[in-house]
Amino acid sequence: MKGEGSIKKKRINNFLNELLRPIFYLIVGVICIIFDQKFLDISGYVLGAALILAGIIFVIIYLTREAIDNLNRNEMLLGMGSIALGIILLLRVDLFTGELFPVILAGMVILSGAAKLQLMVNMIKLKLAGWLPTLFVALLNIAFGVVLVIAPEFMSSVLIIVIGAGLVFSAVSDVVFIIYYDKQLKDKIRPEAAYRELPQEK
Repeated sequence: MKGEGSIKKKRINNFLNELLRPIFYLIVGVICIIFDQKFLDISGYVLGAALILAGIIFVIIYLTREAIDNLNRNEMLLGMGSIALGIILLLRVDLFTGELFPVILAGMVILSGAAKLQLMVNMIKLKLAGWLPTLFVALLNIAFGVVLVIAPEFMSSVLIIVIGAGLVFSAVSDVVFIIYYDKQLKDKIRPEAAYRELPQEK
């Protein structure tokens, strides 16, 4: 049935897109746990170099494009800004690795909790089961992330490992709830799609 096939395709695309974030979180979390302080030390240099490279690419794209095609385009501005930010980061990498980067990672844990809250709202609106556990884990995620942001001194020596564990937890719980949500959604959509395909009385 065409209607059901279209809905199924859209659901699968959404499902795969939702998995990208937890996969990224899982990779970063595992790297944090394995390399600990070494990862923190090189993170600023890696990001700074990446920003400079991205900026150069943006500038090249802008300069090699026809003038008429550059109207209302901001690649030059974005490129120069990215290069400048990358240079600043390389010059003050100590500031980034010492203060900003751990906060950014902790913010990712909080963001995972916010994503679960959004998932919970969707579940309530669609009248799907399981929204209460989703709410609980979302609040746990957010609370853990807030604690990491204001990490006390006694946690500083193992902060990156703890953040890595938080990211791994966020990733695994995200995958579990995304799969559960998708299953609930599939079970709800199937009869509704079938109903829409039935001949309607005039």
